[in-house]
Amino acid sequence: MERRAAGWGRRAGYPWAWVGLSLGRLVSAIAMREVQMRAPELRVAPGVATRGCKRLRRWSWAGPMHEATLPRRVLHTCERETHAMSRVSSRPNRLPAATLLMLLCVAATVAVGHVTGSTGASPRLPLRVAGIDRPFPQDGSKFTFAVVGDKTGGGLHNWPIFDRAIDELNHLRPDFTIMVGDLIQGNTQDVAQMGADWEEFLEHAERTEVPFFFLPGNHDISNKAMYDYWDEHVGRTYTSFDYKACHFVLLNTEEGWRAGEPQLGSAQMAWLREDIEEHRDAPHIFVFMHRPVWDRSGEDLAQWETVESWLEGLPYTVFAGHYHGLSVERRHDRRYFVLSATGAELAPRGPRQAGAFHHYTTVTVDGADAHVAIIEPGSVHPYDVAPREFQEKAAKLLRTERRFSPPSAGEGRGELVLHMSNELDQPVSIRAEVVVADGTPRWANNRTTGYWHDPYVDASGSTSWAVTPREISHVLQPGTSDEFAFRLSYALQSVTPFPYCRYTVHYGNKVLQEWEEDIGPLALQEFVPIQEWQVVGPFDLGIRGPMPTDGKWEHALTPEFLQTAEPEKDWTQSRYRAGGHSAEWQPATASDGGRGDLEGIYGSDNVIAYGLCYAYSPDDRHVLAAAWGDDALRVLVNGEPVFPYVGYTDRFHPYYFVLPLKSGWNPILVKCPDSYKAWGYTLRLADAGDLRLAAAGPEGESP
Repeated sequence: MERRAAGWGRRAGYPWAWVGLSLGRLVSAIAMREVQMRAPELRVAPGVATRGCKRLRRWSWAGPMHEATLPRRVLHTCERETHAMSRVSSRPNRLPAATLLMLLCVAATVAVGHVTGSTGASPRLPLRVAGIDRPFPQDGSKFTFAVVGDKTGGGLHNWPIFDRAIDELNHLRPDFTIMVGDLIQGNTQDVAQMGADWEEFLEHAERTEVPFFFLPGNHDISNKAMYDYWDEHVGRTYTSFDYKACHFVLLNTEEGWRAGEPQLGSAQMAWLREDIEEHRDAPHIFVFMHRPVWDRSGEDLAQWETVESWLEGLPYTVFAGHYHGLSVERRHDRRYFVLSATGAELAPRGPRQAGAFHHYTTVTVDGADAHVAIIEPGSVHPYDVAPREFQEKAAKLLRTERRFSPPSAGEGRGELVLHMSNELDQPVSIRAEVVVADGTPRWANNRTTGYWHDPYVDASGSTSWAVTPREISHVLQPGTSDEFAFRLSYALQSVTPFPYCRYTVHYGNKVLQEWEEDIGPLALQEFVPIQEWQVVGPFDLGIRGPMPTDGKWEHALTPEFLQTAEPEKDWTQSRYRAGGHSAEWQPATASDGGRGDLEGIYGSDNVIAYGLCYAYSPDDRHVLAAAWGDDALRVLVNGEPVFPYVGYTDRFHPYYFVLPLKSGWNPILVKCPDSYKAWGYTLRLADAGDLRLAAAGPEGESP
């Protein structure tokens, strides 16, 4: 294993992967050149597949058909040349040698396809455009329309649901929208009330930014007076139109009762038969109604079955509402949708399969295909849904400040101050709770990184912290500020584990911010990093095979790490046996922040290394320390472990502990293992100004 004599550095590795990749590219280039030279003699059968790394079927050199797998770049060459010329030569039936070699190389690589733009109304694309190939729209007539369900039949206070649906459709921008009836509450013969109902509906519906078609439901035409009102003030009670060659039929299922006839009525049926006959060549027919007539019985059902006989053999889809519950079925191999409400009364319940939820529908028409999507309001947002201005104001809602005085006679006091300021447009609710740690390892959410952190540390000792109060809850109105403080005290000898504060900020009824932070007597930047060390290694970690991938490899630590090795028994030796080689102490300097890069000295091969330094104290004392270990850490002072071990810690989550220093020089030994890539450690001390740090101790007490 390669080592360096001194200093933290970076070991260079030989780029075998790069060499292999370069060789593969060279062979592929040679093969492609040969195929290009022979391409005029290549015969490609019609209908060959064109996505990804394809199987080119039926190609030959004037002989029986063969099969081969070619990468996209070769396939493009074949297609381009053979479209211009497809002739057969008298060459012997064989594959070029370079092509065979290329196929062997390609077999060991991942085939990444390209977007070809070879189908539908595609743009003109150059060769080898990165992406996943799928058909473009079949022609330029592709379009999308939306369908909105019932607003009424209860749901008097559900206008926000309807409004949200309309707003989202404004963002989705369908070509137009159709509503399947029950626009107003209705059920009245009072013309003034009808006018008020329609005024209320239009106040909300006119926020639409795309064309909006209505058809009547039973709440819109409940009696003759309401029928007449619709006819005079709203428009036709049934109609049809064409859009981009497709035919749209809007029926009135309240038409028949005026003459005591089935729901569609004889006049509408006569019109409908003629309308369908005139549009039999439409690529698709869409039929809309309020009541699902096919779900009726007797004359109503018989009437609809007659309509189905007229539609037989035609491509059509049917939409209805009325039931306030979503369901889809097939009749005569055609799709029939009963749409749920878009604001009408309904009790959301059960799984989505039960259909009891508010939604609207989009239909994308591409040639003969109609792709239907069911969308719940609340899932589509405008482009400016998350403005930076809001986020900057939210970041100012809560700021914390530690105010601790230096410990005296082994005890300390201080405050955690909460500075609150609300520049947002709504009140915010802020809750802060201080938890006095009981030594149990915990998962903690850090606001800065978003990482979840588990120190995997045996911290079973008791803590001496006292906190008043333990919890604060406050509602902060827009444009106001406030300040609260937690009062804390501790004994330095048992200062760890630190208490932590859990913060939750609500904006409206949503959690806006939620995080935790440790409360220590010192800010991290007040700790002094130890930079001068001696290091020794590498020693075998005892790991064979792949490590766990769940981020908890510390649970798989080997006896080689947990047992007491030679440097822990006697750190004054200058040389140790480490497997098949000897290991010697060597000086090393950490970064300004105290990070010691062990990978730069010993590589990254499931090994252990030790760092040694000395701290001089004028008296017996307890000193607060902060450490990071990547991939784990164990610290010993004067030959005694301070804690069993601490698992992986990043720079945002140091492990805090107390070093028991004696008067005079104290050897501090750090044990650090590696299991994956970069590794090293950092150790910082809370120095009151009278500690002395050195890589070597007194004569006879250091290597």
